[in-house]
Amino acid sequence: MNSELAAELADEARLKTAIRELRKLRKESEHLNREWSNAWVARQRYEREYAFAVKQLKEREDRVMDELRPYLAKIEALEKLVRRLDRKMRKAQFGSKGRPRERGPTA
Repeated sequence: MNSELAAELADEARLKTAIRELRKLRKESEHLNREWSNAWVARQRYEREYAFAVKQLKEREDRVMDELRPYLAKIEALEKLVRRLDRKMRKAQFGSKGRPRERGPTA
């Protein structure tokens, strides 16, 4: 196996792993994201209608965002990795002549 093909297969495996991890993190943080969104919407509504509740809602929103922030950072890093690996793989597939390269049979 030539080193170029091995590197491409390794990148493809890293891409698949990163995408799986990204999906997992999004699923794990979905409830926090929804809760934060609900708190934000409620705060916006109550800010106009019930000024006394704004402080409590803002504190809740901040607390949930503190819990959500690690997920968002990991998601952002994985999205960046996925984009980079995807660009790299596309570039490798099209080579320098602008047409797809032959990869040969995969086992």
